[in-house]
Amino acid sequence: MRSLKAMFIDACNRQHGFMCDPRYDRKIAPGSTPTLFFGSQGIPERPVRVLTVGYNPSAGEFNRYACLASSGRGLDIGSLDACKAYEAEVAIEKMRQYFEERRRLNESGEHPWSGFFRSFEELLAPLSASFFRGRRRFLAAHADVLTPFASRSIRDLAYLPVLEYGRECFREVLEHFPDLHLVLGIGDRTRAAFQKIFGGIERLKSELPGVYAASTELSGHRIVVVCGDEWFRYGFAPFAGIDVRLVAQEIRRLLEEQRLLDFTEVGLLHPAELGPGGAMADEGGGSGKG
Repeated sequence: MRSLKAMFIDACNRQHGFMCDPRYDRKIAPGSTPTLFFGSQGIPERPVRVLTVGYNPSAGEFNRYACLASSGRGLDIGSLDACKAYEAEVAIEKMRQYFEERRRLNESGEHPWSGFFRSFEELLAPLSASFFRGRRRFLAAHADVLTPFASRSIRDLAYLPVLEYGRECFREVLEHFPDLHLVLGIGDRTRAAFQKIFGGIERLKSELPGVYAASTELSGHRIVVVCGDEWFRYGFAPFAGIDVRLVAQEIRRLLEEQRLLDFTEVGLLHPAELGPGGAMADEGGGSGKG
């Protein structure tokens, strides 16, 4: 298994190649670096059990929130200066600290905790999971299945070489999360990518709109893979109009049937119980500090 540093340097060189392609002029976010994952890989006695999955990093993570490395020390990826070992270390540490930085920004009032990740956090809460360290029983992280390169829209990058590299990169990233029990995706493109990576994915229950699931193996242990291709149906925001408690309840049932996660004495939280900021309520058992 390659190190994250080696993966980043390779991805950086791939990004440079795409940025030099006239077909992709200005489509990859200027100043951005590849994003292999968002959030902790786990901390002592607290491994990542859940990985949420989206399409590709947003340009806003670099130009609005600045939570990720804009070419490390500000070097220009176009000249490959941003693809050195030191730059890789800076970028990877930014990835690891992403959600703690978003929490800091939210608490400072500089940027609200909103949008895509907040929607995922609303689904994670009834699963007793959170992107934030110490907030819930199980720790979650995020990766993007189609490409690690940032753009305004996946439509900017949706051509075969980028998507093929994205799936290849995602498979390798998964190996750096050896304690996963649940991979949770969103959107029809994610389901299509999951089909190619994990094999057959079947409808979960008819009353859950567009929810598909599979049980498979990763690094020698079983995981449950769940995605929803109609979770955008009622508006741009994920899960708008969807009863996340119902979805979470079925996911919990699957995990318990597979004996992957134990929810004994863990209540099924409703998003309204999350507290200020949506994801900030403390379930106990942790300090709540990063």
